[in-house]
Amino acid sequence: MSGEPLRRIELAQVVAASPEAVFDAWSSTEQLARWICPDPTARVVAKTDLRPGGSWSVRMDTSAGAFTAFGAYREVARPLRLAFTWDWREPPQAMGVDTVATVEFAAVDGGTNVLLSHCGFPSAEAAEGHEVGWKLALERLAAIFGTT
Repeated sequence: MSGEPLRRIELAQVVAASPEAVFDAWSSTEQLARWICPDPTARVVAKTDLRPGGSWSVRMDTSAGAFTAFGAYREVARPLRLAFTWDWREPPQAMGVDTVATVEFAAVDGGTNVLLSHCGFPSAEAAEGHEVGWKLALERLAAIFGTT
């Protein structure tokens, strides 16, 4: 490690559904494909092997090209927590390192607070790009369940 601090993003989104339903939206291939891509016009195919060590991938075919996010699950604790590695297959998005995303699901009035922490980015630019993408994706996730 270079001594440079890990770059981390943290985002929160309240979703008008139970922690179980929101967790399932993160782990079901059909549901994940509905919201994970920030581009609502993209064709998205998700694959999940929901177990610690199991792999996942999301291929997003957009007007700008095809992009595939992939990784492995580190922790699966339905309905409270999900942790997984994250990288991209295609340059220039490919970071060459496994970043780690952790999602926590907590019941709150009106639904579930989703807290996303994503760390280990190799550059500030990579962190900023993912922050923009995650914000849009979390808004799409919330829209699936309606407003709180």
